[in-house]
Amino acid sequence: MRPFSGTYSAGIIDQPTNIKFDNNRYRLVCQLNIHTLTKLIRSIDPLNNELINKIKYYKNNTLYTLGNKAYFVEQFDNGRYIASNLTSIRLSEYVKIILQCAEQGATVVEMADKISNPAITLEQKQNFIKNIIQSQILVSQLLPSVSTENFIEDLINTIDEKEINIEEINELKEINHIIRNMSSVDDIDLFRTYIKNNSGSSIISRDFYKLDLFYNLQKGNLNRKILNEINDISYEVMHLFSQRTSLALSHFVNAFASRYEDRELPLVQVLDTNYGIGYEKVVSGNAEYTPLLDGIPVMSDSRSEARIIYGGFEMMRDKIFKQYCKTGDTVIYADEDFKNYLSQKPQLSREGEAPSAYIFGRILSPSAEALDNGDYKFFPTQCHAPFAARLLTRFTHGNNQLKNQVKKIADFEQKANPDVIMAEVLTIPDDNYANITLYSTIRDYEIPFLSNSKLSKDHQIHADDLLVSVRNGKVVLRSKKLNKEIIPCLSNTYNTTLAQPLYKFLADVGSQNMRLGYFWDWGIYQNEPFLPRIEYKKIIISRARWFMKKIKTDYRNEQAAEAAIADLKIQYNLPQYVVLSSGDNELLIDLDNKIGQAILLKEISQQNVIVYENIHNKENCFIKEGDNSYANEVVIPLLNKMTVYLPSVLQHVSTPKIKRIFPPGSEWFYIKIYSGSKNVEDILTEVISDFAVDLLNKKIIDKWFFIKYNDPDHHIRVRFHCFNPDKKKEEWYLISENLQKAIHEFIPEEQALRITIDTYIRELERYGDHTMELSENIFYYDSTAVSEFLNLIHGNEGEKLRWKFALVNVDKLLDDFKYSVKDKIKVIGTLCENFTNEFSFNNADNYVALSRTLSTRHRELKREISDIIFEKDKAEYHEAYECFNKRSENIATELSRYPELPQETKDHLIMSYIHMTLNRLFMVNQRRHELVIYYFLKKFYESEIAKAKNNISI
Repeated sequence: MRPFSGTYSAGIIDQPTNIKFDNNRYRLVCQLNIHTLTKLIRSIDPLNNELINKIKYYKNNTLYTLGNKAYFVEQFDNGRYIASNLTSIRLSEYVKIILQCAEQGATVVEMADKISNPAITLEQKQNFIKNIIQSQILVSQLLPSVSTENFIEDLINTIDEKEINIEEINELKEINHIIRNMSSVDDIDLFRTYIKNNSGSSIISRDFYKLDLFYNLQKGNLNRKILNEINDISYEVMHLFSQRTSLALSHFVNAFASRYEDRELPLVQVLDTNYGIGYEKVVSGNAEYTPLLDGIPVMSDSRSEARIIYGGFEMMRDKIFKQYCKTGDTVIYADEDFKNYLSQKPQLSREGEAPSAYIFGRILSPSAEALDNGDYKFFPTQCHAPFAARLLTRFTHGNNQLKNQVKKIADFEQKANPDVIMAEVLTIPDDNYANITLYSTIRDYEIPFLSNSKLSKDHQIHADDLLVSVRNGKVVLRSKKLNKEIIPCLSNTYNTTLAQPLYKFLADVGSQNMRLGYFWDWGIYQNEPFLPRIEYKKIIISRARWFMKKIKTDYRNEQAAEAAIADLKIQYNLPQYVVLSSGDNELLIDLDNKIGQAILLKEISQQNVIVYENIHNKENCFIKEGDNSYANEVVIPLLNKMTVYLPSVLQHVSTPKIKRIFPPGSEWFYIKIYSGSKNVEDILTEVISDFAVDLLNKKIIDKWFFIKYNDPDHHIRVRFHCFNPDKKKEEWYLISENLQKAIHEFIPEEQALRITIDTYIRELERYGDHTMELSENIFYYDSTAVSEFLNLIHGNEGEKLRWKFALVNVDKLLDDFKYSVKDKIKVIGTLCENFTNEFSFNNADNYVALSRTLSTRHRELKREISDIIFEKDKAEYHEAYECFNKRSENIATELSRYPELPQETKDHLIMSYIHMTLNRLFMVNQRRHELVIYYFLKKFYESEIAKAKNNISI
């Protein structure tokens, strides 16, 4: 990524640094608090004669329907701030009529006309609609949008166009006139006078407005050479950090896969806690004797909501701390430590990069000339954090140049990722957090949630239009209306921890598997009384800091306060100036100042406190005017020319041409058997396979298949298809009774946890309508082959044959679909890369460690791998090979019915078939076994290609 020209106070150009203030130094931009306007509009009676036939109301954009209820988010004033919660109503006939009418917007009069019952008076109709509006099931077109140029002007323009005369709005116009004419700091006094004289106003209240102060510059140049250097060094620093998906989203992926597998479902249904899995659910797994996995490390996922640092970083951090303990230096120059650490790391994967990013921090230099000459330090708050527009949108209301630059960033992101739609998520958060979500429209599509959108309906994507699925461990969102993958974008700094679950989910999806930026973690040393500053090249990696334990003190007593500060200075060797930090807020404190003393002592009397060194002083501020020096913070936007969002492999099935759902009693009989992993396999080989053969011979069924699963308990899922659908009910009763009897005769009742009959739901998104029956037939042939093979293996020697014939199994399956060696390595290479990333948690250190271990294991078994695939022991293992040869014959017959199967479809299907056959073959830890099998096959095919390079077609 390279720096993108344009920030709100200074630009990036190939000229010397030159920051010079205009004579008219400050510019003031004032706006009403968006919640003030929202409360005002909701307070106006919808039946007011000025509104009743002029203002349109729309369905609340958070509303969705499940069963006979509608669910929506309602905002309310709890007496301290604006809060919100999810509520519901019963969908009566009249509510349905009103919602349908309001889909495209309707006035109260228009909605009342749609209720045709003559027994209901006009007054009753209108009061009914009023109640619906006040319940926030419907929302007014007058409500503000966070993505408009000026939401007050929008309201006033609408009111004037419709010639509406309401006292509250007239008062708003008067306040807006004053605000619009405020431009300098001197105007604040006039505004204060107005507030004082109109204290009884329904609009004027605590925090009813916000002010932004901008600097006007004559010159605002930052030397591109310096910013490029900052970018290059900070990119090296990014080697410390890995991709991260939020813990909540990781749990969601697991829960979704367990419950829905590869289905694509309405997002609102999945996130609903009654009908779906909600958000922030947890699942787990287990392990058994597996000789192939001996020596393969299990990478533990220690991720949390905090940023993650892995691998050799801890060793480097330990070394730096020991150096401090030895020398007592307050500044550690860690160039050599970083160099050694970085030399052991691979090239950063492009996978964790965002479509754009930003560097945010402070430049320390004695002068502009010194800065241009390379005499500077840079202290980053963020390095390469996604997304470039995130910090900048906050200021677009007050700077047209910046607004245009931010729009260019968004356009660049979309053009670089043409296969997806990047849609901005709009919301009005609780409390005063709404003010940080305000911005001017920058994207062609928006997802409105608790906020109106000013875009046309064709460019609005509502929550109930979104479908969700999980592909290769990644959450994929698709718009039904647009039939394209949607990437939710949040170009603001709102902390989604406090947000509604849907908004938090969209935020997590938008940044899944990305490097979320810079954070130095002292880890086990974080409670040391003092930790030194760390520098790498020209970057201050971490400021010096003091950890001070809570003390008892009377900070209100000046004499006691002075004594307490004196003690702290001696105990911790504190300088005069320190920085008190809380989240992203910092306060410079002068410990020789009584106010500063009181502030620090108040904090430390309540809790442990961390203070940092003050890195800004008069001597290192390069922005100067006369005797005055100015601190700075700089945002460096970075654009990624590479395509980040590749189209997800997903077969969209909008209107299935074949039946999807088969409940108990239909043509598919579906049973789950829960027990220990060994018991489940014994039940399969000793009971189910023979039972299925008997049913096939009696023409009760014509096919069957099984898979192994954890949700979270270990079990086997078996599906039987009725030969004669007309007799299915009688046959299924006998099958259920006889199968359960056979299982309990084989396994003592206390060892089989439970047996359940379930609904079979076809995974049409994964296998497609056209090839669903092909897939089920292949599952039948594969289940037969695997169960016959499992009957042949026993004991520890059998476990070794299990993994060896997993290689044979997959290789033959690829042969069945006529894949050349080059085609095979393409498919297996993709699977191997996906699984290696999964088991290394997309972390470069883990990836390298895992790859090395797999390589070592492969070298140990290389001869055995080659021998088993080339069938050198065919005579000894004839029966085992025959299991899969018979499957190949059946698959060949099946595929002859599909002569024109597109290559893309074939690749997608074969990956699923390989995954499923290995699931059937291995007793436990199927995914870990898959990883090793894919790695071994990849190395085998690479070897074959190398051997055949000279004039041999492969």
